[in-house]
Amino acid sequence: MRPALLVSAALAAVSTASGARVGTGREMFVKFASTSAPRGRRGVLLERVPLQLATANGNVDLHVENSDVTDDGEYMAAHGVVQGVEESSFMMKGTAGDFYGWVALHNGTAWEYHTHEGHVNVEAVPLSKIIPDLHLPHDEEDTADRAASSLAFQPHETGYAGQDIRYLQSQPGAEKVLYLNFDTSEGFWVDYETTMETIAYGPEHFYQTWQVMATAFSMYNLNVVTDKRVYDAANVRDTGMACFYNKTRRAFAGINIFGTRGCSSNYRAKDGYDMGLTALHETGHTLGMYHDGSPGRDYMEGLDEFKYMPIMGNHWYARKKEYGAEALYQWSKGEYSGASSRQDDLQLIQRYITRRADDIVGSRALSVGSDGVVRSAANRGKITDRTDSDSWTFTVGQGGGRVDLTVDRTEYLGGAMLDVDATLRDSSGRVVAQSNPTADRRAFIDRTVAGGQYTLVIRGGAEGTPRNGFSSYSSLGNYGIYGSVTNVGPTPVPTPPPTPVPGADYLTLRGSNGRVFSGARFGFLSDGYATYPAE
Repeated sequence: MRPALLVSAALAAVSTASGARVGTGREMFVKFASTSAPRGRRGVLLERVPLQLATANGNVDLHVENSDVTDDGEYMAAHGVVQGVEESSFMMKGTAGDFYGWVALHNGTAWEYHTHEGHVNVEAVPLSKIIPDLHLPHDEEDTADRAASSLAFQPHETGYAGQDIRYLQSQPGAEKVLYLNFDTSEGFWVDYETTMETIAYGPEHFYQTWQVMATAFSMYNLNVVTDKRVYDAANVRDTGMACFYNKTRRAFAGINIFGTRGCSSNYRAKDGYDMGLTALHETGHTLGMYHDGSPGRDYMEGLDEFKYMPIMGNHWYARKKEYGAEALYQWSKGEYSGASSRQDDLQLIQRYITRRADDIVGSRALSVGSDGVVRSAANRGKITDRTDSDSWTFTVGQGGGRVDLTVDRTEYLGGAMLDVDATLRDSSGRVVAQSNPTADRRAFIDRTVAGGQYTLVIRGGAEGTPRNGFSSYSSLGNYGIYGSVTNVGPTPVPTPPPTPVPGADYLTLRGSNGRVFSGARFGFLSDGYATYPAE
């Protein structure tokens, strides 16, 4: 049983008046932080400590205990439940200058605390603003064959190959950590050696769940882990958690709980692919996102023509419609027609987690074998934001040759957001060929060309229009280039990256295969390459 923060009060009697001032941010911080003793990364409460918290209509007595209040002297985080209310939850976090929190009774009553001009205000809000998924119906449609079908998609980057799924990390060393907690009191890993045999999941399904989550955040400095030791070593303000339970119920999460020891609650699905997509949606809530709906619907149900679905929409419909290996799940900012939310998901993520540095600054020489074969493993790149484009150069010898290249996303499809747009240009910059086929995440260049130097430009793709289709807003992630170039000429000299600023935390490494890492502080191991902190 997880330790609880207990709120002893008849909260149902609290007024629904909004905007009541309850004190300064510093006063709120001191009230919570003063209860945690000793001070440190995790304040351990030696006994229950009464604490009064003002509401819109009087005070409520709080009792905190165990390790649910954390105070490092600058940042405080607390979460728990309301005493005497079986279905309830409570979260507070922040600094003296920026304090935030909420109290929620799951029968429909909730209060939100936020800082404005140095003062903390409380207002009654709909429960759906605090726990968006709690009372929406649980969708169990069309689940019969999901396990078999999702495993068929797995070749979309290295699948499960016997890894110890208790110790997975996507970006070792990254400051921010998202912990996938399967070791819950009613969860999958209570007894690791036997649990796999007693439920319908095998290690490959847990690996799929981790793949989906790691892939969806691959452009951010976030280490998605299953290793609790990594999570415990991180500062609370730098962590999030997704908990998984071996029972059937609707998944839910409290809004903005990243940076506390609270977690999203995720329940049994038909396979690791669906479980990962569900946990990704709930993690969006922990980062402050609400649903991407459409007229008359809480969830947007996808655009079939483009096989597109916003993550904060309903991924079940994408599975039902058999989008298959070309399914595209993306973060959104509500550009599609009839969007119920205009939240900028990427900006919400960046309140908590920084974006990774561009991996190709300038240009890079395309690696072509002596046999003319272009192999994906030797030609990898990453699109980190919508303004990013990667340039790959190569030369065709005198007399010309044939360029036959495919550019495809290399990440596991459940979290792979990249739709590839590829353009081939000659030495004068003229467009020789361009590709971004509809509802196909790959791009294809197949041309007979004259001798000379060429540049293959890769960027995130867009299809249709932003209102009926999708823009390049969230076409992000890893890709590989493969195919062939006949009569290949001498390797062009790539454009070097900018000179680092003296004294800056900046490091450039060149791997044995010629891959250059520039300006990135931390590495992402799942695509086979790593960068390391500058000394």
